[in-house]
Amino acid sequence: MKVYNMRKKQRGFTLIELMIVVAILGILAATAIQGYRRFLWKSKTTEAIINLKQIAQSSVVYYQSERSKNGVAQPNTFPSIVFTPAKPPCFGGVALYKPDYSEWKKAGWEELNFGLTKAHYYRYRIVSTGVGKNAVFRAEAQGDLDCDGGFSSYIVIGEVDSEIGPTVSGMIVVQGLE
Repeated sequence: MKVYNMRKKQRGFTLIELMIVVAILGILAATAIQGYRRFLWKSKTTEAIINLKQIAQSSVVYYQSERSKNGVAQPNTFPSIVFTPAKPPCFGGVALYKPDYSEWKKAGWEELNFGLTKAHYYRYRIVSTGVGKNAVFRAEAQGDLDCDGGFSSYIVIGEVDSEIGPTVSGMIVVQGLE
């Protein structure tokens, strides 16, 4: 006599198994979203790095060029320019500055032949002290990519070496992905 197993074979997944899979997928998605956000922020910081290099090179050229005021030769200096745009990053809750051509036509930026014609995430300034061989400048880009009130700053410092002339330091990053 044959004996049959009256139980049917179990097919599919239990509710617990499905919940575990959903939890794992949720964790993976959260990790991927954070990684993607970080990738986007890093890509936006290249704006600051590229523009600061250009500002630093233009500042060195500015220092080396001869200038006169009312026919009187002026000593070699680096330019000093206040933050442009003047509004702090994320003013009004938006991280992106809209292009404003008049901002970049101010004294200093025109002499450096620098200006931004497209939307940008950072504002820029140059602070300089001293003249001749004692001249020093600090160019800075400041932004707030996530609009949390914490600023990230990228800084380049230039000074005059008595033997080789004006030099520019490497990039200093303060809270780079803030």
